[in-house]
Formats: sequence, C-alpha cells, structure tokens
Amino acid sequence: MITKLHTLEGHEERAWQLAWNPVKPILASCSSDKTVRMYAYPPRPTPTPRFQHLTTVSTGHAKAVRCLAWAPSGKRLATGSFDAQIAVWEQEVPEGDEEEEEGGDARVGEEEWECMSSLEGHETECKSVAFSSTGGLLASCSRDKTVWIWEAGPECEFEVLSVLMEHTQDVKYLAWHPTDEILASASYDDTIKLYADDPDDDWYPFVTLKGHTSTIWSLAWSPCGDYLASSSDDKSIRIWTRLSENVWETVCVLEGVHERAVFSVSWGRGDKRLKGGLGWVASTGSDGKVCVWEVVKPQKKEPGDDSPSLPTAKLIASVDEAHGYHDVNCVAWCPRVGYEDMLATAGDDGNVSVWRVSRDSSDAEETS
Repeated sequence: MITKLHTLEGHEERAWQLAWNPVKPILASCSSDKTVRMYAYPPRPTPTPRFQHLTTVSTGHAKAVRCLAWAPSGKRLATGSFDAQIAVWEQEVPEGDEEEEEGGDARVGEEEWECMSSLEGHETECKSVAFSSTGGLLASCSRDKTVWIWEAGPECEFEVLSVLMEHTQDVKYLAWHPTDEILASASYDDTIKLYADDPDDDWYPFVTLKGHTSTIWSLAWSPCGDYLASSSDDKSIRIWTRLSENVWETVCVLEGVHERAVFSVSWGRGDKRLKGGLGWVASTGSDGKVCVWEVVKPQKKEPGDDSPSLPTAKLIASVDEAHGYHDVNCVAWCPRVGYEDMLATAGDDGNVSVWRVSRDSSDAEETS
C-alpha cells in the first residue's frame, strides 16, 4: 500500500526533480518557475512527519530549473537549467552557528542559500547533475550530447576534468556509483554508458549497455552497488549487473505494469530484515502511476551450488493517478534512517507529494 502523507504546494509551474539532503532533514524540489523550494521534516522518525516550507531559492536561472543534486556533505546543492547553466549553492551560516550539530533540525525561516559558482560549458539544456560519493566530483549532462566531469575545490571552485562525447543523442540522466568512481549516463540514443578514470589519460567509457528499445530516462544504483536500474520510454525497467570485468547484462526486466514512459526510478534500502533483500525500487512516469518493487537475491539452495543466483522482483505496492491526471516526473526514496519507507514524487501539477509504503496484502507475480 502507498499512502499519501502530504501534498506540498508552492511551485507555480511543473516540478521536475527532487533531492533529499543526505545529512539534514530537508527535501528540495526544482521547477519550471526557476526556483528551488526546500522543506523541513522531523529528524527523528514519526508515523506522520510534518513537512514545513523552509525557504524558496530564486535561482536567477533564465529558464526552468530541470535538475538538482546535493553533495554528500549536505552543505552544497547543484542546480542545472534549460539555460545551459549550472549553479552551485551553499548555505549562509549565521555567525555563531558554525558548530551546529550535523543532522539536527533545519531551522524554518533561517535557511538562506548563496550561489557560490556558476559553471558554463554546455551549449544547450542541462538535464542532470550528480555529485560523486566523496563529493570531489560533479557530473553534468545536456541535450548537446555531452557529459562533463568537474573537480570540486574546497572554496567552491570547479575545474573541468573531462568532456565526454560518447552518446549520439541527448543525454538524459547521470548516476554515480555509491562507493566507486564509476559514472553511468542514460541517453535518447537508447543506451547506457559507464565511465571510469584512466589515471594516465582521461575518463573513458568502459562499457555500453544495450537492451532498451527507446529513450532511457533515469538510472539508480542499488544501495550495495552491485546492480543498476534503468527506466525507459519503452515502459520497462531493467536491472543490470556486472558478470565480469567489462561484461554487464540485464538480470531482471520489470514490465507489463506501466502503460507509458517510465520517467524516473529510485532504489531505496527497503526492508532490511528480508533475507537476501536488495532493497525497494520505486518507479513512476507519464501514466501517473507510482510502483514499488521488492528486489531479492535468492539464497544458494545447497553448499557448493554454483548455479546462477539471479535477483527477482515483486511488485509490492502501487498507486494510480498519483498527481491526478498529470505526468509524474520524479520519484525519490528518503535516505534518512528510520524513514526507509518514505518517498516523494514531483509532478506536472507543480506539487510535491510525500508517501509512505507498506506491503499490499496480495503480492503480484515475480519477475526475473
């Protein structure tokens, strides 16, 4: 069951993307109205957490703010816009508050954010931004078919490390591996590319993943980092894993549920008590439906059993018309401990909705 907790209004045009702060209890959203809105929620889990509007950042972008991403420290936020610009923001900390405990309450009405860097280079719309697991790298991609990798300095100075021109069409989405410096990109050319850094040369694509038959809109790594989920215009979600050094294959296809393009996929920790559990995958898209799949890696039947142990996925909850008749552009799991069953969505109606997930009494058929 997926139960709505809140509808957060405020954006004047469609809401494109969401990002939960990895340290503080803050949810951020971006919109075609050129703003970022931030909401605070209780740092300690409650059955029905209250969300309060924290601040609205007037970004100064000339066009829609299409994407946003927090640095792992939670102290920096990057925004990417249809104006081809990327901005990096830091919070203005009042004097005397520098020692504020990390992970504590966000102070309503006291959050002010300042643009510390403006990154130029893309020729057209920026579609995705993402910080690496250390926060030392920022990646961006664009309709200009390129992926840029920037090195983040301590004083919010950014230097271009690489410009990758491997895709033949619009690059839609980027996702860094949760622990390794591996970057994944998804494109209108129906492929996914994985990049690594050659210490003696440059960043390079070490594998191209093919299987989707139309545009790939979104990517999400599993919390363990062994699997990658992708969602597509072909109405399916694919789960990939590495079989050998440069060989990756689809090990699970989630299909037959979404009726139109799947715009967004997010992989959360899910129920950690489940033996072999790999987490919960949430998906949403043009059909307005939000689905939650439980992914499980089967246990070996007997000692010494070397047969392939491929994960299976079961649809455990779904909701139709999550934002009325509007498209849903983004879904994102809350990363905060104790809130593993909470997710948020952003839609063309301009709203952000917050949901709680529990297993439906009747389970759907497994997919493998």
